[in-house]
Amino acid sequence: MSDYFFESTHRKITKALETLGFSIINGKKHDQIPCENTGTKCPLPRHKKIKSEVVNNIAKFVLKCDSSITKEDILRLFK
Repeated sequence: MSDYFFESTHRKITKALETLGFSIINGKKHDQIPCENTGTKCPLPRHKKIKSEVVNNIAKFVLKCDSSITKEDILRLFK
């Protein structure tokens, strides 16, 4: 099982992503996290609590987009 299986809040993940240098595109039901290196986007639901599976997918997306970010950075900021 992955290290990223824990619940988090939308606000905490948004602040963590901004700290890591990602921009957030606001949408109606989901925000979008664009990756400047690959041009792909990852959805970020606007729920107060984000399920552990979604946190895991966002963490994997962040690691793919920026190789300078470590697992420890993500764990520290997302929890």
